Amino acid sequence: MATVVFSSEMKQTDLHKSPAIYFITGMSGSGKTTFMQDLSLQMKLKGLKPGGFVAPGTWLNNRRDQFTLIDLETGLELPLTRPCGDSAPDIGRFCFDAATIDYGNTLLIKQSSDLSFSVIFVDEVGPFELKQQGWYQGMQALLTSQTPQIWSVRENLVPALIDQWHLTPMRILSPAQLPGKILGQMMLDINIHKL
Repeated sequence: MATVVFSSEMKQTDLHKSPAIYFITGMSGSGKTTFMQDLSLQMKLKGLKPGGFVAPGTWLNNRRDQFTLIDLETGLELPLTRPCGDSAPDIGRFCFDAATIDYGNTLLIKQSSDLSFSVIFVDEVGPFELKQQGWYQGMQALLTSQTPQIWSVRENLVPALIDQWHLTPMRILSPAQLPGKILGQMMLDINIHKL
């Protein structure tokens, strides 16, 4: 089961106003991405404009086979990973597509300054970003953004990410609740006025 962690404060002094950041946490395969897709759909149905991306995986023989990046604004799908064997350094058994990583970072950087987005999704923030790789460039831009954000994070990495970006968690909600209920709480928290 995934969990939603809310963060509204950052300790970095160079930021005038920090964005509201929500962590959706859980173990690998716990439904974080599915929850994010459902939540982004609920937002669209409410007339909101979600940005960023989700990265659903496919399964083959009871194992994750590959991941695809889906741009939530355009619906564009790009291959994010492919299996590359058990010997891939630092990234487990997956090889990442460099062009898709560049696309994702460029998207986050562009959307971080575009106030037309209601919320920006990032699926997922993890070991790569802790090593200043993966979505790290895009995350740096997002931390200066005024747009609320939803990050998918593996449960065991929450403390390290909070420490890296000096985030202060605010609240935890269970995605066992309907995405619409979570959306309602988020709208109250971040003062989104479109219902």
